[in-house]
Amino acid sequence: MTARRTARTAVATAAVTLAACVGAAPPALAAPASAVDAPVDQPADVTVCRPGTVLPPLVAGDLVVEPGCGFLDGLVVRGDVRFTPDADMIFQAGRIEGDVEVGRDATVYLTLTQVRGGIRLDDARALRLESSDVARSVRGDADIVSVTRSDVAGAVNVAVPAAETAGGVVVSQSDVGGWVNVHGGVNRVTGSWLARGLTFSSVRAARVCETDVLADVTVRWSRGGVTFGGRAYDALCTDEAPPVPNTFGAGLLVVGNAESVRLRDTAVAGGLDCR
Repeated sequence: MTARRTARTAVATAAVTLAACVGAAPPALAAPASAVDAPVDQPADVTVCRPGTVLPPLVAGDLVVEPGCGFLDGLVVRGDVRFTPDADMIFQAGRIEGDVEVGRDATVYLTLTQVRGGIRLDDARALRLESSDVARSVRGDADIVSVTRSDVAGAVNVAVPAAETAGGVVVSQSDVGGWVNVHGGVNRVTGSWLARGLTFSSVRAARVCETDVLADVTVRWSRGGVTFGGRAYDALCTDEAPPVPNTFGAGLLVVGNAESVRLRDTAVAGGLDCR
C-alpha cells in the first residue's frame, strides 16, 4: 500500500452534538478432456473447485469455487472468480485478473492478493480484504466488509441488511480512490486515506478517526450515534490522548439523524451544515 497522505491543514475544528453453449462435436472427433470433465451446463474454459479438487497453479479461464473447495494459496486466475452461495474460502498470495463475485451467505478472505477487476457482493456473509489490492470497486450487499491495510482504486459502496445488528463496514489503514458509501450497519473508518468522499446513511453506528477525506462527508438518517474523532488503534478508534485529527477537504453535512452526531478532533475545510 502506498502512503498518499496529504498535508494536514487544520482549517476549522468544531465540536458538534449533533455479478453455455456446448456445441455437438462430429461423431468422429473426441471432445477435449476439459469438456468431458466439465458439467454439461458449464463452458469448457471454466474450472470448478469442489471438495477434493486439486487445482494447477495457473487457471487459464474462469474459476467457480463451491463450498468445501479448500484453501487456495498462490493461485493465478486469468479470468473471473465466482464464490458460490455458502462458500467459505481463504484465497492467499494469489492474483485474479478478472472480477470477483461473492455469492449469497459466502465468506471470502482475500489476503496478499491482487484483484485486477472489481468485487461484487451478492448478499454475501462476509468479505475480508487484508494487505490486498483491488483495481476497481467493491460494491453490493453484505453483512460484513473489512478492508485492512489494502488499496481499493475505485469505490467502496456497500449496503448492510437492516436485520444485521452487529455487522458493518470497516476500512482500516487503507487507501480508497473512490467514494465510500455505507448504508446500514455498525461501521468504522480508521487511519485511512479517502481520495473522494464519505457517506453514511441509515447506519446503526459509525466512528471515524485519524482519517483524511478529500471530498464531502455526509451523515444522514442515522439510527444510532456517529462520532468523528479520536486515535486509530488497528481497526478501532480510541479516546487515548493525544488524538490525531481527521482532516476533511471539503464540507460536512449532517441531516435527518435520529441520534447524536459528535464531531471533535477534526479539521473541516468547507462548510459545516447541520439540519
